[in-house]
Amino acid sequence: MDFLVNELSLHGQYTNERDFKQSFDLLLSCGQQIENQGHSCYYSRELITRKVMLELDLRQVVKNTGDLNFIRQITNLVSKRGPFWSENRQHSEDDYFEYQREIVTDTAIAEVAWRIANQQNCHAVSFKPSRFNCSPLAVEWHQSADVLPIDVQNFWDVATLTTFLKNSLKPPISWEELIQQCIKSYPHLTFANNLLDVLNSEPFSESIAERVKELLSILDELNTCFGKDGKFSSRGQEIKKNSFEKKKAIFTDSSDSEKHDFRDAMIFKKPDSPTGETIFCPFHGKIKMGREYRIHFNWPKEKPTDPLYIVYIGPKITKR
Repeated sequence: MDFLVNELSLHGQYTNERDFKQSFDLLLSCGQQIENQGHSCYYSRELITRKVMLELDLRQVVKNTGDLNFIRQITNLVSKRGPFWSENRQHSEDDYFEYQREIVTDTAIAEVAWRIANQQNCHAVSFKPSRFNCSPLAVEWHQSADVLPIDVQNFWDVATLTTFLKNSLKPPISWEELIQQCIKSYPHLTFANNLLDVLNSEPFSESIAERVKELLSILDELNTCFGKDGKFSSRGQEIKKNSFEKKKAIFTDSSDSEKHDFRDAMIFKKPDSPTGETIFCPFHGKIKMGREYRIHFNWPKEKPTDPLYIVYIGPKITKR
């Protein structure tokens, strides 16, 4: 699945460099989400000359931020690194595309429209705010006497894009595919590399796999909810209350007797340890769908900045 950055969504709408920098950072976050899911985000070589503020183009406004890291990052991105959709351009200069009665041939949204019309999975990403903060974009491809309407799905915020990307995943058909999808979908979790050792000996279950993803999604979000002071944000407090503290919570600690009787079984290899360190992880997520499954992870973390390790996914360990 490909996403093309809509250069037309830069049209001189910003009043200061700070707002533009925040907007570009948001666009970069969208691009990172796309890449995290194994897809591609392509840029336009025309971005560098698009008007950002009054008579100032992107190159000038980026320079005016005075942020050397930002200047290097953006200059390299839009003039050298890309990747650029024009390197694999598929619509021609003779194709005639319109959006809201304006000719858009030679732009990213024309390219996306062409690819959609030719059965390719392609979407647009736009700057926010802009006059392109709507979806779908109703593009028209004029072909001789005919006009082909094409709806271009368009994204401009991380939350909507992330939801779309996760919902676009085909359901896994094996434990291996499940783990691969989870590693891509939940970048704020650190997965042990031996999760399949137990899972591969179990018959695959679509319903259990789906529930695994639901629980991991909660943990992935929770791990982004720490403030600079190390405390939970309001969203983190909400997740903790709903998923960890309620009666019949889906995430719980093991009982004292379980920690005693099954201690060895709940000691796991620390995923990123070069020396083979182990870690005791009695905290777990609960899945009961015909079979009882557990997801073991390190909780509470010693420090907010510590990784959140997923060390075990499989049948309940503490069965008596």
